[in-house]
Amino acid sequence: MFEAMLEQVRTRRPMANVGVPEPVYNLNPCVYAPKGVVPVINPTGKSEWCRKILTKFGAFISHRRRPLFSEEIDLVLFSPGFRFSDQFKVPSERYLTLEQKWFESFRKPGHRLYFMPQAFGPFSSEVNKNRLRKLFALATHIYPREKTSYECILPFVPDPNTVSVSPDFTCMYKGEEKQLPFDKGTYVVVIPNRQMLVRTPNDTAGNYCEFMLRLVKQLKVQGENIVLLNHEGVSDVGLIEFLNASINNTGHAVCGISAGACKSVIAGAKLVITSRFHGLVCALAEGVPTLCTSWSHKYQELVGEMDCPHSCINLSSVDEALCIVDDAIQAPEKYTSSVEARAVLKRRVLSMWDEILPMDDTGDSCGGSGGKMRQMFYVTPRRWEGLKWLAKMPFKLVRKAWIDICQRRG
Repeated sequence: MFEAMLEQVRTRRPMANVGVPEPVYNLNPCVYAPKGVVPVINPTGKSEWCRKILTKFGAFISHRRRPLFSEEIDLVLFSPGFRFSDQFKVPSERYLTLEQKWFESFRKPGHRLYFMPQAFGPFSSEVNKNRLRKLFALATHIYPREKTSYECILPFVPDPNTVSVSPDFTCMYKGEEKQLPFDKGTYVVVIPNRQMLVRTPNDTAGNYCEFMLRLVKQLKVQGENIVLLNHEGVSDVGLIEFLNASINNTGHAVCGISAGACKSVIAGAKLVITSRFHGLVCALAEGVPTLCTSWSHKYQELVGEMDCPHSCINLSSVDEALCIVDDAIQAPEKYTSSVEARAVLKRRVLSMWDEILPMDDTGDSCGGSGGKMRQMFYVTPRRWEGLKWLAKMPFKLVRKAWIDICQRRG
C-alpha cells in the first residue's frame, strides 16, 4: 500500500517532502531512505535542544535529509490496512491514548487527514465505537472500501458528507518485471494467508489447512507449475515452506520480493488462488482468473463488484472447493473480472486521488504523510566538522554512538 501511495504522490507532487512515522522508518530505513522518504517525529514532550539533536543527527543518518516534525505536516494519508474491527483484540487503554495523541499531533492549521480505502467493522465493543468517534472527528475525509464498511462506520462519523466509498487503490500501482522459470500463462499462483488460521472459527481453520495441502498436491498431480507467493511478509513464510514441503519442495517459492514484482508474478499467471486481499485486488484488476478464500466481508464484496461472484470459495466442504479449482482451470472466463468492471475500478480510484491531490492544483504542494514543498535540509559536505557539537555533549551513550558512526563512515 505504501508503494502505491508513494507512486501517486510522486506523480502528482514531485517536489513534496514525504515521510513515514519514525517507528516505521526505523524498522527498515534501507527501504525508505533511497526513495527520499524521511522519518516523521512526534515531538510531544521533547524540548528545544532535543529537537535540534533530532533534526541534525536525523539528517545525518537518513541520507542527508532532515526528519520532519508532525506539526509541519500538511497532509496525512492513513492506510493501516484492516485493523478497525471486532475481529481484532481490543487495544489497551495506553495504546488508545498514544494513538489519539499521535493523530492530534498533526496540529498545523489547515492540515488534512485522510483515512485511505480500508475495510471497517463489524463493531459491538463500546471501546472500539468510542475509538472511532474520536479519530473520525479529526478526519478530513474517510474512504471505506465497500458498502458494508460504509454502513458499519456511518453511526460514528460526525458529518456523513465526509464519508464516501472508494475501492482499493493498489490496483493502480505499476508492476516491475520479475523473472520466473516459467513462461507467462503457464503457472498457477497460490498465495496463503496466516490470518485464515487465526481469524476464523476452528472448523474453518482446519478445513483451510486441508484445502491448501490437497490443493498443491492436486495441482502437482495435474502437471501444473506451482508458484507459492509470499504476498505479505514473514508471517506467511512458514505456511509457504510447509506447503512446499508437502510436494517435496517441487513448487517455486517466491519470498522477499517487492510489491511491483509481486504484481508482475500475479499478472503472468494462468490462475491465482489467493487468501490475501491485495493479491485478490491485483489479480482481478489485471484480468487474471482468480479464486479466493475469505476471512472477512471485504473479499465477497470485491468479487461481487468485479462481476465474478463465483470466485470466493466456501471452505465448508473441501471436496467441493477442489472441484471449483478444477472448474477454474477448465473454464477460466467464469472466474475472470469483466473489462467493464476493471475500467470502473480504475476510474473510481483516479477520482479519489483527484479529490485528495488534484493534478491541476498549482498551489502549495503537499505529499502523502509528507510536508509542504520547502528547501530540504542538507548536511554540508564537511559533515564531521558541522556536527562536532554533538560529540561534545555530556551524554556518554550519545557520544559513544557518534564516535562509532564517525569511525565506520570515515
